[in-house]
Amino acid sequence: MKIKRKFNILGFFLSIFIFLYAFSAFSQQTVNPDASTLLPKSALFLSPRTTTVLEGSTIEISVFINTQNRSINTVQLNVSFDLKKMIIIHPSNANSIIGIFVDPPTYSNINGTISLSGVIPKGIITDSGLITTMTFKAITAGQTTVSISASSKVLANDGFGTEIQTQFDRGSYT
Repeated sequence: MKIKRKFNILGFFLSIFIFLYAFSAFSQQTVNPDASTLLPKSALFLSPRTTTVLEGSTIEISVFINTQNRSINTVQLNVSFDLKKMIIIHPSNANSIIGIFVDPPTYSNINGTISLSGVIPKGIITDSGLITTMTFKAITAGQTTVSISASSKVLANDGFGTEIQTQFDRGSYT
């Protein structure tokens, strides 16, 4: 009886040892989160986001940036629009936070695109920095969109040109 009891006690302690070893193996897994996903995203947004535009009339749509308390120094902006509903008359860089345009605002009423890229000397932290203002003319009635493309980029003022995760806006116009 004493031998059987010793085996039961030995089995009990062996089971606890195996359980604790297995538990410690699972609890020691290393987690390496991507720190950039923990930071708030900057946002490129349109103003106004929605409005009514009469056929033949013009509308000014501005693109702004909210850097979410991060210093940025470079913006590459790509915008698309429905060329069946509207055409761009003029993109403007007046009053832009961009100090040096590497690629000044250019547009295509054939492809329905606008693009620009530029640098902000010494960087900026802002919740509504003006990038550009685009003047459109409505050529037909109906709902249309203007979208900031996901190919747009915002770079940190960190000396490395680190790309900042960014949210891209879309406006709806009727």
